[in-house]
Amino acid sequence: MDEIEILNNVTNVLWSRSEDDSLHILKDYGDAAVIGIVSGIGDCADGRCRAAYWWDGAKQLCQLLAEIGGPNARGGLLAIVMTDSSITEFDQVRASAATQLAGFRDDADELVPQLIEASRLPHSPLVQIQATVEALGAQTPMTPELIIAKGNGYALPPRESIEFLGAYQDQASHWEAAQRSAFFRMLGLRVKEAFAQHGPKDEQLASRLARPYFAAALLADPDPEYLAWGYFDRLDDVERSETGARTLVERYPLPEAAPIPDAAEE
Repeated sequence: MDEIEILNNVTNVLWSRSEDDSLHILKDYGDAAVIGIVSGIGDCADGRCRAAYWWDGAKQLCQLLAEIGGPNARGGLLAIVMTDSSITEFDQVRASAATQLAGFRDDADELVPQLIEASRLPHSPLVQIQATVEALGAQTPMTPELIIAKGNGYALPPRESIEFLGAYQDQASHWEAAQRSAFFRMLGLRVKEAFAQHGPKDEQLASRLARPYFAAALLADPDPEYLAWGYFDRLDDVERSETGARTLVERYPLPEAAPIPDAAEE
């Protein structure tokens, strides 16, 4: 009967029914509840939970695992971090699980190598893994994937993102094509966002400043269907090809340093 009660209360949390009471009951079960909690979250990764906003409940359950503590809870959180899913919202749950592992400082020697290994898996929450590894007193390698993830619009505000990504501009020029393309498109988007603040005039400036980065992205990936071509449709009569991308790079060369808006004008 204990197993049934645990699963029922996990379901309540995922369905936003009596969450506080159910979380309290699960916490009282302690280590005995870990398998049921991880199983319930695993059902979400597999698409078997139809609750609205189930990911919010799953994140609460990740926090509960950290509060329960112990080797089983730690292993459960790590298993969640390492679980890939075709469901986009599950990325939030993986990120929450990675964040909650920062509390297991006594297990840092064992946990850090496991987290670094997890960071190499598809769709891993790289930013949260890095933050947790640092909280545990270690460092993660600054891979191209991590740099791109840290510089995106969710991790940092536009100005800070430009400052961060700009420091890797020269290094990124030597990355593999897919990584170069993602990096320069990301930097172009952040530049465009940072400078497009106060109407059409700023929009024009933002587009002009961002073009070199979109051109560099296209040189790395000249696929005619690549979204970055759209930033040149109204401005350049250039065919969507590698030759066209080279023309754009010559027309819009990368500046030595990424433009950063004046803080007083933001």
